[in-house]
Amino acid sequence: MSNKINVFWQRLLEADLVQGNSPSHESMDSPWYVKMLLAISGWLGAIFLLIFFFIAFNSILEAPIVLFLISLPLFFIAHRILLTPKNEFYQHLALALSLVGQAVFIFSIFEWQSPELICLVVALLQLLLICFMPSFLHRVFSTVIAIGAFVASVSVAGVPHILLFGGLIIFPTTWLCLNEFRFTKLYKVMKGMMYGMVIAMLLLNSSHVFFDDFEQLFSSNATLLTLPYWFADIIYISAIVFVTWQLLLSNNIDTRATFSKLVLLFSFVLAIATFKAPGIGVGLIVIIIGFAHSNRTLLGLGIFSLLAYSSSYYYMMEETLLFKSGILLAVAILMLVSRLLLNKTLPLLNGTELYTQGKDN
Repeated sequence: MSNKINVFWQRLLEADLVQGNSPSHESMDSPWYVKMLLAISGWLGAIFLLIFFFIAFNSILEAPIVLFLISLPLFFIAHRILLTPKNEFYQHLALALSLVGQAVFIFSIFEWQSPELICLVVALLQLLLICFMPSFLHRVFSTVIAIGAFVASVSVAGVPHILLFGGLIIFPTTWLCLNEFRFTKLYKVMKGMMYGMVIAMLLLNSSHVFFDDFEQLFSSNATLLTLPYWFADIIYISAIVFVTWQLLLSNNIDTRATFSKLVLLFSFVLAIATFKAPGIGVGLIVIIIGFAHSNRTLLGLGIFSLLAYSSSYYYMMEETLLFKSGILLAVAILMLVSRLLLNKTLPLLNGTELYTQGKDN
């Protein structure tokens, strides 16, 4: 058994996914509450240290060039801390220092008087941090901030409709989730980006419910590109069907089979039914991808977002309780009918025709 473990560990070393010697099976991981206390300690230590620093040198921190020069050593210190052996205290201390460095950097470019350029520079900064900061948690934060800054930049420049970007981001996010292990040497970077893109996708498609003033915050009189409101709905419907098609291909199921056609038709109907509430469709996407790849983190994110979005959307509807009850009844009937149809059709379609494409490959 130990020889198999050593061989497997050697393969991981060659793929640059792990470092050091093979871990001992007798070692035990720290309990979750110990990790939480260490994380809190890291954040508190960084916050108090920086408060003392900014109070002591407040007089020289007003010039933008000084703020810019201060942000650089903060990034360097955070990077060096992240290179130390893995520890919750060091990880969160470095993350806090990096976030403060980002805030200082943003303050140094506030005088540019160009919101779209500032947001674009912030997005580019996050891309650099994704590449150079050796931390999964940091890459997740940087990916979310980079996507948010880019959307804000384009919105200020004159491209309307936040939900348009929510539909567009479904395409690369789905591809990355289904091809997570294709780039083994870049797996650590891709993993952080994947979870960050999933979180950004959920937030963008739920912005009209949870962040009602987000679009107005970055709206402007500029009209870089004028698009009708229904264009975002078309993008969303196309993205839902694209996800279904990619899932069929990833499982080596022939897309020309009857089963595949029924699945694609069902996804199209689901997209039509939820295009006014895209958070429901996106939540289901994350749940299905997490279930298909046995990823509990994605499964938990999808379930949490679906429950939070559905409950918030239900209570924010400006309709009577009778109408809302009718919607719940219609959803329940649709789910029951879908289950009955799947139970009837799957045994009939469970044949060799489903996997002809996989055999050809």
